[in-house]
Amino acid sequence: MTSTPPSQVTRTPAPPHPTSSASKTASKDQGCRGGHGELEPHNARALDRLRAAVDARPKDWASLQKHAVEFHLRNAAAWANEATGQDLAAQVDPDFRHGPTALTAAALT
Repeated sequence: MTSTPPSQVTRTPAPPHPTSSASKTASKDQGCRGGHGELEPHNARALDRLRAAVDARPKDWASLQKHAVEFHLRNAAAWANEATGQDLAAQVDPDFRHGPTALTAAALT
């Protein structure tokens, strides 16, 4: 069996991936939710079931807010203030609340 030397190998470029168009990439990068993309139907159904199960669980929005602020302040003090040259603690809005209250307030503005 003889092989073709590497310098004589003809390479055919692969066709572009069907989801690589600029518009699809831009919409995904911008957080658009247009279904489940290229998932097979059984995987899309599994993802829908998981999302429904998570959404059905009670949320402790006050605890989430507390932990999010603590996380932000800890990172600000540890490295981000120095990296940005700003006091990032000023970004914390003491009146902001996560959860349905925030969504309702945003819908009214």
